[in-house]
Amino acid sequence: HYGDSEFLERLYPQMLRYFDFLEAHSQNLLVTSDKAGQWCLGDWCTPTAVMLPAPFVNNYFYVKSLQRMIEIAKVIGKEKDIQLFRERIEARKAMTHAAYFNTWDGNFIGNCQGANAFAVDMGIGDERTYRNMVESYRKTKSYDTGIFGTDIVTRVLFEHGDGDVATDLLMSESSISYEEMRRRGATTLWEYWPETTEDRSHNHPMFGAAAVYIFEYLLGIRQEEGKSGFEEVLIAPVLNTNLNRLKGSRMVPAGLIEVAYEKKETGVEF
Repeated sequence: HYGDSEFLERLYPQMLRYFDFLEAHSQNLLVTSDKAGQWCLGDWCTPTAVMLPAPFVNNYFYVKSLQRMIEIAKVIGKEKDIQLFRERIEARKAMTHAAYFNTWDGNFIGNCQGANAFAVDMGIGDERTYRNMVESYRKTKSYDTGIFGTDIVTRVLFEHGDGDVATDLLMSESSISYEEMRRRGATTLWEYWPETTEDRSHNHPMFGAAAVYIFEYLLGIRQEEGKSGFEEVLIAPVLNTNLNRLKGSRMVPAGLIEVAYEKKETGVEF
């Protein structure tokens, strides 16, 4: 966001230590836990009981974090480490695929709670995996995901050109929705979806991650791929049938970027 590599350089050794920790908490190339009763997090705050095996989710974050490490290594001149990162990524992807992929239907863990989105974002599965996910959410128009899956499903849909489905989820009026929180008087996000297994904190950031896609995709204010510090900005709103008008802004180092559009009979006025 700021084009500042100082923190990457200073904290790089600690980042490497974290992967040592994950290696020590792995069995058969799946991130588990090395002590009975110790937390093995996985996903949290799903509408029903958590169905995703924690090692599946943990390996996802292991792979995604190492992919980010490759980006960081290029920025700070640590290219010598990249080959090891790539080897570990491929090994973890292969094990995750072998452990959780169903060859009969192309799904991971029954395509429940965003499992296929985790897989697609890792780069595993086949052509059915994403298609099954899209068809499911196009039909239900409702999240079934926890705090990580909600973010990942929304982003993956936008990134793959199915912004209409992502918008259906963000604007859903089902009992598992942001709108249901609002209907019940929420002025801040809740820790759990309404009408689910828990009702705890009503001021929690758990489901806040997906809000960024309103700005990055619906308003369309985001950085050009591979750039930093918002030195090069892409304005590319994802139009859909659910929204007739939208206005918003993002503050970046150079100042405020504001976008607004409204649909009219003659077209869309930006």
